[in-house]
Amino acid sequence: MRRFHYMTMLLLLLSVNATAVPDPQYCNDANLDKQRWQQYITSQFTDTEADTTELVNRLYACLASPEPAIRDDIGYQGLSVLLRQATPSQPVVLALFERLSTDIAAHVNDPHSVFLPFAVLAYSEVIRTDRISPVLTTEQRQQAINIISTYLEKQTDYRGFSEQVGWRHGLAHAADVVLQLALNPALTHDQIQQSAAMLLQHISPLGAPALTDGEPYRMARAIAYLMLREEVSVTVWQEMLREYGKPSPRFASWGETYQSRAGLNYLHNKRAFFSSLTTLTVYQNDTRLDALAPEIAKVARSIR
Repeated sequence: MRRFHYMTMLLLLLSVNATAVPDPQYCNDANLDKQRWQQYITSQFTDTEADTTELVNRLYACLASPEPAIRDDIGYQGLSVLLRQATPSQPVVLALFERLSTDIAAHVNDPHSVFLPFAVLAYSEVIRTDRISPVLTTEQRQQAINIISTYLEKQTDYRGFSEQVGWRHGLAHAADVVLQLALNPALTHDQIQQSAAMLLQHISPLGAPALTDGEPYRMARAIAYLMLREEVSVTVWQEMLREYGKPSPRFASWGETYQSRAGLNYLHNKRAFFSSLTTLTVYQNDTRLDALAPEIAKVARSIR
């Protein structure tokens, strides 16, 4: 009964204002400024007796800051170090998982459109934590896959890096979640296939510009690690990659893509993805990748 009460209180604390953009002003104040945060992060939170839930809530608010030095260097880095090095309790990790799941599923974002992609990046750290020390159930991992799938379907902001605001990088961050799922031995056969399909469907999204900030590589890396999973046969992967390497259904041929800006962007993104996937699979001294590499290279050469 005590454990249930403790978990309930953590969920309530971490879900304060869930589905509302967290206030970045809660990130730091006179008692917890940038310098103090950096000290905490550098020490891997060993030099503070602050309550872990309070730290998580404050770092969560940092993710909504329009300042890259706060959002990236304190918000994301702080949560990453806290999860990787400070080993918070299972209830804290589960509460953070639920809060991120809720906000990402509701597509919560701030006026600068930085909170949502960084919530997704933080999500990848929670999924990594589960990979290292399992805390999620099969159903919760399925929930994570479904949430990222819906996030990708709703995605319309394909901005990567901005000199004014810094990184957004929503596609790359979603790929990072898939990468951590791919590395988790608890992922089932069906979950591996669903994770691959949902990412392959967005290697050249409708309305996307030419993706030039590393997104094709990040997506290819996630797919490469999924391909290493022996639960799905090499034959299935070959068929899947051939299918997603076609110009259809958007265009009748690759030649048609040269007739519009949208077509050229589509061509560029498909080519960049398969080129990246080729470099990640050739000469890797791995039996599965050796079997897949010729087909991947063949698809890459066909996109012209």
